[in-house]
This record gives sequence, structure tokens and C-alpha cells, in this order.
Amino acid sequence: MGQEIGRVLQANTTNFTAGCRMMLQDIPSFGDFVRVIAQDGSIIYGFIYNVAIQSDPTVRQLITAPDLPEEYIKDQIENRLLPVEFSVAVVGYKRRGLIRQEPPPQPPLPFSVVETSSPEEIEEFARSGFNFLRTLLNIPGIPSDDVIAVALRRIAGSLGKEGHYFLVDAGRELTKLLYQDTARLEGILRRIKS
Repeated sequence: MGQEIGRVLQANTTNFTAGCRMMLQDIPSFGDFVRVIAQDGSIIYGFIYNVAIQSDPTVRQLITAPDLPEEYIKDQIENRLLPVEFSVAVVGYKRRGLIRQEPPPQPPLPFSVVETSSPEEIEEFARSGFNFLRTLLNIPGIPSDDVIAVALRRIAGSLGKEGHYFLVDAGRELTKLLYQDTARLEGILRRIKS
């Protein structure tokens, strides 16, 4: 099990939004691989594609204060719980020990705990194929090219020496999926390399 990073606010079978209050250094990052337990006990996997730090009444009041000392602003940023919402693109689920890279039968329920995935889960997911790439390419309204690039780099980084081979195989799969859109393919491949 990973570290709890939030709770589901709203969900459907392709994506969900979660919320939390946390310190600046603990805020989840774009491209993080996360998990949530569904009501049937299956584990739903996804990649974070948006992170938003929300305003609150304290911030709204402080912004209007004249001549606010820089030390006070720094203290408010570094030493208070920030209201955070993050959105997750669902890329698969695990049920009865089998990973399927497709939408789950049902979305997670509100208040379900969202956790970071362990390195072992990331490796297991990576070994289950590349169908998640098609899923990410087809979810409307998300920056899928950027999510794919960041996700592939992170997965490869967690695989150690095998990471290079993983990226080569992922590049081949992307070439099959985007053979008619070479400009988009080249853009994703460039992002992966950087």
C-alpha cells in the first residue's frame, strides 16, 4: 500500500477528481501513478493529469492586505495546509490478481482513499502491456500527450536497467497508434527524451 494523498470527490469510469489539504512539499505531482479501491474490492489505477491549489478565505484576505511582510507570505506558503484538488485519468484496474488496462466496471465512490502506487505495482502494471496508451490518447479534455510522456519516463525510472527497453517498446506501440499523426507522435517522443 502507498501513502494516502486524498479522497475522491467525484468520479466516472474514465477519470476522477480527488481533494485534500496538505503541506506544500507533500502535494502530488502531474504524472504520478495512483490507486484507489473500488466498492467491489478491485484496485483502480490512474495517472494524475491536473493538480490545482485552491484559494480559501485566508488567502483571499491576505492578498488584499497592504504591505504584507515577505516573511509572513513565506510562512503561509510553507507552514499551512493548502487546499488541493487533483484529477486522475483512469488507465486500468486489478481484480482477482489480474490487471486489465481498460475502464473499470464502476468508478470509485466519493470519499474513497486515493494512494500513491508502490514501485512493485508500477512494475506489475508496466509488464501488463501498453493498452493504457490508447486509453490516454482517447480520454477527451486531458493533456494526454504530456501525461503519456511523463508517465512513461516515471515508469521507466522505476524499472531501473529495464527502463530503457520499456521506453523502446512504448515508442513502438505509440508508432502503431499514431502512424497517421506523425507530428503528434514526434512531439510525444521528444517529450519522453527530455
